[in-house]
Amino acid sequence: MGQRENAFSEGAALGVLMCGQDAIPHDKVGVEMAFRRAWRRWPYASRFPFVSSDRRKDEFYQIRHADYRKHTFGLYWDDYDVRLRNESDDQLDAEFLAGLVDEDIPAEA
Repeated sequence: MGQRENAFSEGAALGVLMCGQDAIPHDKVGVEMAFRRAWRRWPYASRFPFVSSDRRKDEFYQIRHADYRKHTFGLYWDDYDVRLRNESDDQLDAEFLAGLVDEDIPAEA
């Protein structure tokens, strides 16, 4: 399941960047509440059943799971900040990064 957890976390990082941000607030409760509202409506949530399971881990942790040491393709979390693996890229190519995370889920999702 580690690969799916990394994909979920990296996808969350991409979503943050696509919203014009490069970090999430240090507000655990606020972030989790906003996440849960969005998660219930997201059509691809079933691809990540561990997020909504009864034995799920803390969502705040799950979102930030893919740190520098994890095997991610384009993005990783540095505590609350999103980082690009290849920092020489000066523009975010969301479609390309989304394809690396999960080719069946478009970036706009």
